[in-house]
Parts: sequence; C-alpha cells; structure tokens
Amino acid sequence: MFGFLRRSHAAAVSSLSVPALLLLLASPAYAGGEIEQQVRQPAQEAVPILGMPSADLPPVGEVDEIAALGEPISLEKIWAADFHPETDRWTERNNRVKITLFGSALFFGQNLRIYHDAGVGLRVSWEVPGFIGIRLDSVIVPFSHMVVRNIGKTSTNDSNRSMRGFVDCTSLSIAIFNPELSAAPNLVMWAGFGVDLWEYHYDQFLPNAGGTSRRYQYVDWNLGGNLFFNMEYKIVDTFHIGFELREHVVYAPQTERGRFYKIDNVVGGVGLHTSGAAHSRNQNIPIPLSAVEEFQLHVAVVF
Repeated sequence: MFGFLRRSHAAAVSSLSVPALLLLLASPAYAGGEIEQQVRQPAQEAVPILGMPSADLPPVGEVDEIAALGEPISLEKIWAADFHPETDRWTERNNRVKITLFGSALFFGQNLRIYHDAGVGLRVSWEVPGFIGIRLDSVIVPFSHMVVRNIGKTSTNDSNRSMRGFVDCTSLSIAIFNPELSAAPNLVMWAGFGVDLWEYHYDQFLPNAGGTSRRYQYVDWNLGGNLFFNMEYKIVDTFHIGFELREHVVYAPQTERGRFYKIDNVVGGVGLHTSGAAHSRNQNIPIPLSAVEEFQLHVAVVF
C-alpha cells in the first residue's frame, strides 16, 4: 500500500516538474543568461558601516575601546579616538624637522641707538606630533649702524654720526599650533614665546671736530624675550611659505647711561657694559628695557 502511494506521488511530481522546467527554459531571464550571470557574479561588497567603507574604519581594537565605555558608537567618536585632522595633516604623527630661511625688517627702540634695518636669518624647528614645536633661530643685521656723538661737540651742540657694525639675535622658543585658525586648507598658524641673546659688534674710526680720527667701539650683549605669531601656506607637503611677527623685549641696562660706547678704547665705567660721559639722552630710565619689532617673510623645507 505504501509502495503504491510512493509511486503515485512520484508520478505526480514528475508530471508537474516537466511543465515547470519547460516554462523556466522559455522565460526571458533564462534566455538572456541573467540567472547564470547572477550565479557566477562575485559577492557584492559589504554594506558600508556608518557611511564609510569598512577598509577605512579604525582598527577593531579602538572601536572596541569606545564600545566598552557603554556609549553608542558614532563616527565622531571613532575619529576622535584616532585622528585629529587639523593637526595630523601637518605633523603626520611623526617628528618633523623644518628648515626656514627668512628675511627680516627690524625696528629698534630709540634707547638702543641702533638704526632700523634689514636682516637675514635661519631657523631650525622640531615639530612633534600634535601641537608643539621647538625652534632655534638666528637673525643678523650685517650692515648695521649705531648713533654716536662727535667727541668735539657739547651736549647743547650735538653732531651725531653713525659707526658701522653688526648685531644679531639668537632665540630659543616654543611654538604652539593653533587648530582653530588653521581650518582652511593648506594653512597653518603657530604662536609662542622664547628667550633671546642679542650681540652687538660695532667698531669704526671716525673723524672728530678737530680733524683727527678717533676710534668708536661698542661690543656687548643683552638678554631678552620674545612673543611671536607665525602663519604658513603649504605649497606642497615639503615646501611652505609664510610670514611672522615677533615682538622682542630687551633688558639693556647700558641704556641708562648717555653714551655706552668706548672712544679710543677708553672705558668710562666698570664692568661689561661700557659707559662714556653723561648725556641727557637715555638717562634715568625707570626700567632698562627696550623693544625691537621684527617682521619676517620666509620659505621653509620640511623633512
């Protein structure tokens, strides 16, 4: 009896399968090969997660750390855990060395008695990943002039002239990256502060009122500090251009005296800072400070 049922079911299935197979073969999808193409087509790529391909997601371990906090995983949290676009596009998570060549215009405080002039300089910066840079730079004014008085004139009948020499400033400073002001593409801004060492070397024979030449000389140094603001534009990753503003404050106790240079190698005072005859200019300054403003245009190569 059960054999009869099996044979009858098999006959019924076969009678239904033949017409179904004929209909399938005759269908347009099969005739065009679409079914075969779909079978042979490779599996589609995984659906992007959080709107980005899976290959661009941070490592699984970092996502797990965020999930372990019990907070919903969002794209902002993933980026925050692994990437800071405003800083990483400059530091690239590596220590980088930047060599900068610059030209400067320097404006000296009047009590230093140095004429405003132009200088050239070189800066070496070490930029660590994140927000900090360490800078060592030096600027020199190679053809500087200092105001001196004709020795044959009195304080009521001045006859000023200038002696040639040079002045340079070496600075060690800390730069802090400013991400808010660097949001524009290829733009970067730094600001910071540092300490200065100013060195003066002036020496020249000048004729005096009597017609004979006298030797005027000033060789000295001062300490000071500076504040700066630096902006750069990235032409390519390794080549930047920009400008910088620096405000120097110089501790210059020699300016409390009228003439702080030597004449004929004669020192009127005692100690490192030389002095001459008293003069109404630059005397009785409450705090012996002087300001120097500096404006730079620079080009930089980043390694």
